[in-house]
Amino acid sequence: MIFLAVEPYDPDPVEGATSQASSHYLTKKDFKWIVVVLVVLGAVLSPIYNMALAQRNEYVCKQNLKEIWSAMGIYAQANDDKFPPVFMADQNGNPTIVNGAAVSWVSLVQPEMKNRASFVCPASDKSERSTNLSLSNSNAVVESSYGMYAPYGAFPESNVADPDLVALVGETANAGANNTADPDKFMDGGKPIAQDGFCIGFNDSNDDITHKSKYISRLAFPGTADGAFAGKTEGRHEGGIFVITAGGETIHLTPKQAQFSSDWVPGKPEGIWAVPAGYTK
Repeated sequence: MIFLAVEPYDPDPVEGATSQASSHYLTKKDFKWIVVVLVVLGAVLSPIYNMALAQRNEYVCKQNLKEIWSAMGIYAQANDDKFPPVFMADQNGNPTIVNGAAVSWVSLVQPEMKNRASFVCPASDKSERSTNLSLSNSNAVVESSYGMYAPYGAFPESNVADPDLVALVGETANAGANNTADPDKFMDGGKPIAQDGFCIGFNDSNDDITHKSKYISRLAFPGTADGAFAGKTEGRHEGGIFVITAGGETIHLTPKQAQFSSDWVPGKPEGIWAVPAGYTK
């Protein structure tokens, strides 16, 4: 036979006395200390979490660009050594729009992308992404937070003079989202086209460099709608954004590099924004 020890019931407990059972419950003082500890832990761990998240976003973004570059190379091999055009033009020369989505280089390159790759940087928000038509399913769209540098649209891959130095694809914002620089919009019937983040152009032209060209448009630098970059923005990643060159090199681009230097020769930008020899549109 098993006997259970039961604490005798005291109908008149002594004031101030604490039973063994009551010690299992939290007092208000205990609860306050727990809250304090949680707040301190949150303050300590939050920066660590944000740093880890930022590093993860940078890694994913760079991997996306690598896969996009690889897919563009596959496209070029199948299309007379030429990169895809920035967009498929309609009869008026504007980007073709189907069901609100642009038929762009994203549409053409998507079939060559690996399943695990993406056209979306995880650090971008939805407002910054352009909507592109999926050619494999006309009812589907492909979001993208990257744009192609216009001078190399439909340009022969093997003819790029310094492939490791010139931009091919970079991080962009669509239609001036987050107050980004988008001064020369694609127009159709006097109205701006809703999708334009697939194209990296210039402040005064989408594809033609003129003597008035001062900076690159649609790059993902918030707060640059007035064309002033230095000291005003950092981009999606610490200190800037990422671009990939025609040779597959990933470059961290600062806001200052979105502007042409004061000694720039009109029509012939140098460095990462250099254009093909004899380039005219």
